[in-house]
Amino acid sequence: MKISLNDFTSRNLAVVNWLEGLDQAYSLMNKKGIRHLPVADDEGAIVGLISDRDFQRAMWIEQPDFASGRVAQPSFDPNRTVRDFMSWPVTSIDEKRSLEDAALFMLDKKISALLVTKNGDEVVGIITTEDMLRALLAAHESPASRAVAKIEGAIAQSPIGAIAQALGNAGI
Repeated sequence: MKISLNDFTSRNLAVVNWLEGLDQAYSLMNKKGIRHLPVADDEGAIVGLISDRDFQRAMWIEQPDFASGRVAQPSFDPNRTVRDFMSWPVTSIDEKRSLEDAALFMLDKKISALLVTKNGDEVVGIITTEDMLRALLAAHESPASRAVAKIEGAIAQSPIGAIAQALGNAGI
């Protein structure tokens, strides 16, 4: 089974403006459940990337009170913006390149994300180390497990599946 870069590219990007406050950008990243945000300048051009590690560098964290169980809440200098902590220039790969090319590039540059572009300039998505792990798992899924999943799905949708469910519900 050949796996394409496009199969694992995240397409619905949350983008943050480079002049936005760190607290708003951090909140967006957490709300979306992601670890990387492309950064756009005032004209909308993607000029960088800010990651969870960049936010960790920027955080002010008060000392937690372990005895009371109080968890420290991060805060950020209100005078600093995304631009102050983003990585730039932006690193990208064309969507026509292979997943292997993307993985090798990420390893070589020691980076955790690449923007995916169309025709070398239009940003269409992002590929991250997490996406690479999903690709690895998909590549190593055995043919037998795929066959079992298909058979189980077919049985569940057939009259036999309904009968088996009714017998199971009755404790038989």
